[in-house]
Parts: sequence; C-alpha cells; structure tokens
Amino acid sequence: MIIFAVMKHDTGIEFVYRLLEEGRLQEALTQLSALAINIGSWNLQGKIFDVQTTYGFLLKYATEGIADPNRLTMYDQLMLQAYQLTDTLRIAIDMEKRQSAYYQTLRRYRQQPPMSYKELYEGLAKCKQALIEAQSNDSERKEKITEAYALEHETLLEELFNRTWTSLAWSEEDSEQATQLLQDDKATSEKDRALFVASILMSLTRIMDVSKFRLLLQAATSDSRIVCGRASVAVLITLAIHSERIKMTPAAMDAWQEAQRHERLRNQLFEANLQLLMCRETPRLEKHIHDDIMPTIMKGAAKGSVQIILDNEDNDSLDNPEVRDKMNQMRELILSGADIYLDTFAPLKNNSFFSTAFHWFLPFDLLQADMYAKFHSFANTKSTLLPLIIHSNGFCDSDRYSFLLLMGNMPGAISTDLEENIKKQLPEGFDSQQANPERALQAKDYSRHFIQDLYRYYKLSVHRTDETDIFKHPFDTWKDTLTSSAYQQPQLMLIGEFLLQHNYLDEAFDLFYGLTRHDEGDTHAWRRLGLVLQKKSDYKRAIKAYEYADLMEPDNVWTIRHLAQCHKHLGSIEKATTYYRKIEAKRPEDLQIALLIGQCLTEQNKLDEALTYFHKVEYLSADKRQSRRAIGWCLFLQGKLKEATAQYERIINSGQPSAEDFLNYAHMLWLQGNSKEAILAYRHANNSCPDHSTFIRLLENDRAILAEHGISIREQQLIADAAIG
Repeated sequence: MIIFAVMKHDTGIEFVYRLLEEGRLQEALTQLSALAINIGSWNLQGKIFDVQTTYGFLLKYATEGIADPNRLTMYDQLMLQAYQLTDTLRIAIDMEKRQSAYYQTLRRYRQQPPMSYKELYEGLAKCKQALIEAQSNDSERKEKITEAYALEHETLLEELFNRTWTSLAWSEEDSEQATQLLQDDKATSEKDRALFVASILMSLTRIMDVSKFRLLLQAATSDSRIVCGRASVAVLITLAIHSERIKMTPAAMDAWQEAQRHERLRNQLFEANLQLLMCRETPRLEKHIHDDIMPTIMKGAAKGSVQIILDNEDNDSLDNPEVRDKMNQMRELILSGADIYLDTFAPLKNNSFFSTAFHWFLPFDLLQADMYAKFHSFANTKSTLLPLIIHSNGFCDSDRYSFLLLMGNMPGAISTDLEENIKKQLPEGFDSQQANPERALQAKDYSRHFIQDLYRYYKLSVHRTDETDIFKHPFDTWKDTLTSSAYQQPQLMLIGEFLLQHNYLDEAFDLFYGLTRHDEGDTHAWRRLGLVLQKKSDYKRAIKAYEYADLMEPDNVWTIRHLAQCHKHLGSIEKATTYYRKIEAKRPEDLQIALLIGQCLTEQNKLDEALTYFHKVEYLSADKRQSRRAIGWCLFLQGKLKEATAQYERIINSGQPSAEDFLNYAHMLWLQGNSKEAILAYRHANNSCPDHSTFIRLLENDRAILAEHGISIREQQLIADAAIG
C-alpha cells in the first residue's frame, strides 16, 4: 500500500503510517495518541482513546477464546478509523507550521468558516441566470453584466475549489448539498461541475473520504462529457492511491461494485488508465521532441516548407521527406494521446495567473475573469488564432490559458504579426470557426486534457513542493483485485500491448502470464507472452510459449517466424532454417524470408545454396543492397575475393553505403594486398561511424574471421590506428 498523503519531513507521522501498513495497530494507536497530546489536540486524542478502548476489548475477547463472527470486520473498521485519524492529525500538525496555500486556507477557514455548498450552489445559479439575461440586453449593458458575472463567478469558483480541497470528511449535510450542486445541470454549468470534480480529487489525494468517492462515481456516469471524462480520471486515481482503504470500507466497496455495472464507466476507466500510463513516457517523449523532432521541423520552417500541425491533419503533402517524417511522428503522438506540448508551455506557467491553485484545473472559458477582461472584444472579431487555440483537441485547458495570456501581454503589432503568419500557414479555405469545435470532443479527450493539467500542476506549479506527486504511482490497476475486475480481456490485452511497446517487460510478462493462466486457450496471449520473453532474451521460455501457441493454431506465419528467430539466437541454425522453410512453402514470394534462409545457409557453410537464394532476392527486389551485401560476404567466404570486391563496389557506388559496407570493402582490398586503397576505405568506414569506438567494435566483430583469412590481430590493430587518418 502506498500512502500518498505522507510528507517526508515528519518522521513521527511516517512512523505511524508504517506501523499501520505492517498491521501493528496497537503500537500505531499508542504513537498516535502521543502525537495528539504533543500538539494539544484533545478532541483528536479523545477519538484515538475511543478506538484504543474498542480495540482493547477486541483483543481481550480474542485472547479469552470468545467466538466473534464479526471480529475481522470490526478489525478492518478500527484500522480504517486509525488511518483517518492519522490523516487528520498529520494535517493538524502541518497546519501549525506550513505556509503553503493549502494550509493558509485551512487557517483562514478556522477563523472564518467557508461558504456552505448550498450557498455556493445558489450563488452559481444566480450567476448563470444573470448571464442568460445579459444576452437580451444591448451590447453596452450586456458587456457590463457579463463582466460583473465573470468576477463574481470567479470568486465563487475559487471558494468552491478551496472549500472542497481543504475539507476533511464531509458531514451528511455537506454530502447532500454537494450532490445537489453536482447533479443540477439547470442551476450550474458543466464547467462549474467539472471544476468541482477536480477539487474533490485534490481533496482525496490528501485524505480518503467515502462521501466524496461515491459522488465521483456518480459524476463518472454523467451525461456531460467533460464531467464524466474528468470524473473517470478522478475515480481511477482514487482507486489506485486508496485501494487498501476502500477495501476496508463496506460503503465504498458497495458503491464501487454498483458502479462497475455501468459498461460505459468501465470503458472510460480503461481509457483513463491508458492515458495515465502515457504519462510514464512524457519525460522520454519530451526529450525526443526537444532533441530530435523539433529541430528538424524548425529547420524546415525556416525554409518555408512546414505548415502548422493541425489535429488529425495529414502531412504527406510536404516536400521535404525528413520534415514530413517528423511531422507525421508528431501527428501520431497527438493521436496516441501523448503529451507533446509540456516543454513548449512550461515557461508560460510562470504567469501570476497560475499562482492560484484552482486556475490549474479551471476548464477553459473566455468568460473567466482574466480572459474576459483581455479577449472579449477579440472574440467577436474574425480572428483565426483564437478559435484555433480554443477548439483544438491538442491543447489542455491550462495550456490554452497560458497561450492566450501570452497573447494578451504582447504589444498589439506583434500579436497581429503572429496572427498573420499563422493565417499564411493555414490551408486555403480553412475556417477556424469550424476547426475541431469543442462540442466534438469526447469524454476520453476531456480525460486526457485533465490528466495533462494534473501533470503540469504536479510538475510545474509553485504548489508542487506541498504535494506528494501522484504521478509517481505506476497506475498498474490491472494488478489490484479491487480494480482488475473492471477490465475485460481485450482491454487487458491492449494494456499489455502498451507495456510491451514501451518496454515495461516485467509488467507485460505478469499481465500476459496472468491471461494465459486465466484462459490457457488464449492463443494471442501466448504469442505476446512469447514476444515479451524474446525481448527479455529468454529464448528457451519464449520458444515454449510460441510452441504452445502453435499447437492451438498450427502454421501461423507470425508464430513460426518468431520460433525461427529464437532458435537462431540460441545457435540452432538448422531448426531456424526448418521454420523459415515452412514460411517459404506458404509464402514463396516473400523475399525477406528468402534472405533469412540464405543467411541461415551461410552460417551452415552451405554457400552455393545460400547464393541461389541471394541471387533470387537480388533479381526480384527493388532495393538491391541487402542481397548484394549477402552475395559479397558469401563470395568472400568462398575465397572469391575479386567477385566479392565487385559486389561491395556496386553497393558503395549505388549511394548511401553504411559503415559496414566500407569496412567489408576494405577487408577485401587488404586481403588482395591493396593496402593503400584499403586504408582509404577503412577511413571512410571510421568516418561513417558516430565515433572511433564504434568503428573499433565493428572491427572486433570481424576479428576471428579475419584472422582465419590471414589478417592477424596485430595487423587489425594497425588498421584501427590507420583508420583515424
């Protein structure tokens, strides 16, 4: 169990959490009582004493052998109460000495109680009605009413967020009023309710409250896509970080079991889990985009060959193939849900707008007070840029705020120039007002945006040092009995594919192994299990998995190909050849298989037969380089150095030769006594490598076979030095 609420600086509270995790309840209560007395919290100390007393009786009855069928249920309840008291005491201790926004708000509420949810509900309803009425007024009157609405609305939303964020356990009255606020779509806007969902999650990351969890489950079945999209993420995170607490709580378990009957909710949780898993890849993707993709794109932009990347736009029309490849990589990343804009927008999060915690989770709205003040007139123009940012599926809410705040702070001339440049890059006839309209976003899009906003908050905000980063959790919900039941076998397979694709091989192994244990006849699961083992270089066990799949579905080409690969890795070249020949019988036109058979025959020293295959590939394939390399090497092994040299000359003259091509060509020349030309070729090979050490490794790979053909180790060392030039 992972306790996300624990703060590293307080060893006393950490010790209590460790005792509870180890099941040492009596010791934990004793330590907890001492801490409560230490800060003078007599109310908490009294509650701890009540739990101690009840647990004392439970222990006494157990030691006296008195039968009690409810003993374990009672134990779970006492353990849960101990956790809740520890959470409450931790917050009480921190409130006395920490100066973060969270604890400042708590202290303020201690002096002046917050508004009730009923008052907030009524205030938000009044604002909504005022906005509706404003539409019937003339433009000047409408502007004044709307501006007043924006300011009052902002104040109420901040109070709603802070009141919920800092709340401990809701009372029954709180829960009823909060439910009304979240469910009444006539009185509140869906964006208000979406912010409320975010505030509930932020409260739950600090302290578990069954009432809030149950309300999230209800919100996750809402008809509003933004509400249910955010709530699905909030439910999954709560299930992940409070799994053990929920299992101890009958009311929470009952609500969770009931919620799982909704197929749509189960599907949304699955989508949210995939998107949360994508966050593992964000640091790597950020580096890849920063170091590889963007430099190429920007180089193309400087030459005028790049258009702006639009959602789902095909970039195949671009002239520069390298730029086109990078643009399509970006497009694929966007479609996969990857967070590609974190690095771009990170510097913009230093705006004072983001010093207020709730702004990180505020759904994008031009009626937000800061936005309305700067952009309400701009919104009524024929602007291209504003709708493009507002309606783009690619930007999360905090990034949209970031960009427009940047625009609002630009001098007018610069802002106009930027807009004109973007217009020039857009396709002819592009209508920005219709581009990816927000109404087309699905719940999973809102889930992705919310996850990205959360990620930015925990990684970039000034408040991050006051929070325990939820993204340190692996979100491996398929492993937990609490959550795994929500997923169907095809969904688990997709999670496994993600883990396999991104090389989380141990987790992928556990998942696919579990699927084969659950259903031994699941051929696809056996194949994927074999692939995981193959990637882990555990070829013997991979072969067993593939053979099991082959028994259930004989002669599947994919399975046979991978069996051949594994046997080849193990040095069983004859077996590998046998499997490749099976594929050849089914697909005689497959030139790649012909090439692989030829390579196997080469390793078995069946050089004449291998050459037959290689010549076939050379004759039929468009790209001759692979087959010519194989032919050249075969001829070399046969001692036909002149013919081998001619093959490598053809490869080099055909363009784009590799370092290995130059190296092999040099070997042929050296063996024929043409040391001068050989050294030049070795230098070409060395220059084609990233560094000299790479060249040395390539040379060492050929060391044994060169020695067999008369190039001694000392000669090879001389060659290595001469190649430097």
